[in-house]
Amino acid sequence: MDSLFAKLIVFVSLLLGIAMGNLYIGSSISSISLDYNEGDEYPVIYELDIENIGPERAKFDISSDTPWIFVYKEYEPVRTAVDMSPGNIVKFIVEIHPEQASDGVHEKSVTINARHPRVTTELYETRIFEVNINKNVAATTVSPEPTKEPSPTATVSPTGTIEPTPTEQPLSTVITTPTYLINKTPTPTPVYRPSFEARRSIWSWFWSFIRERLF
Repeated sequence: MDSLFAKLIVFVSLLLGIAMGNLYIGSSISSISLDYNEGDEYPVIYELDIENIGPERAKFDISSDTPWIFVYKEYEPVRTAVDMSPGNIVKFIVEIHPEQASDGVHEKSVTINARHPRVTTELYETRIFEVNINKNVAATTVSPEPTKEPSPTATVSPTGTIEPTPTEQPLSTVITTPTYLINKTPTPTPVYRPSFEARRSIWSWFWSFIRERLF
């Protein structure tokens, strides 16, 4: 009768905790990511702090889904379960051995269960923490193909002269003003003609000069 009453109390407490948003497993992280290349140090250690945020004492156990991820209570490698009162914290160790994994992307997980402290088949809550491991991913990256040089394009010079096509209407019309030539009658240049008396005087002089030389 007492056992049934205790189970009833735990069940009611669990329902109240779920209704109020208070389960049992509290943690500051939800996943683990690791980039590992050949030659890096191993194992890789992560600390996973789990708090009992439930209304009652509970038993917390941890497990992984791959043989090269070891999980255990801090300082106790063979221990994977801890009983805790509400508000207490346990530090679990997640020890990853990526050197044992094949190259590529691995999506693994670590599981935390909160159970009844005495009746382990009575499960309060389960949380799964993702563990993503990329091993030698950079080495398998395919290099982009080199850019091909463009082929030279031959330029053909035109052999004929392209005559411009006249437009239907000229863009602008220049009207030239005709220059009128004024025909002027040239003024005759006066010709010097010696008078009759002057010509006579010259002739007389010339005749006197000849006569003196001949006679």
